[in-house]
Amino acid sequence: TPSGWIQGSVKRDHLGWLETRMREWQTRGADVKMLDTAEIQSLTGCQRLVGGWLDNRAGQLHPLKYIRGLTRAAL
Repeated sequence: TPSGWIQGSVKRDHLGWLETRMREWQTRGADVKMLDTAEIQSLTGCQRLVGGWLDNRAGQLHPLKYIRGLTRAAL
C-alpha cells in the first residue's frame, strides 16, 4: 500500500481482538478495514501473518531509518 498503517498478527486467536480494535476506529469514522491472510501477505510480503487491519489514514516510511535498520539486521 502506498500509505497506511497495518497491525498484523501471526496468531489466529488474536484476530478477534484486532477486529474489535478496528471496529472501534471504524465507528469513529476512520478509514480502516480488516485484512485476510492473502491481503496482508500481499501488502507486507510477510508469509507468517494470518490477518490484521489497515488504517489508510496513517503510515510513513523514513527511508534513512529503514536502510539503517536493514543494514543492522544484515550485519
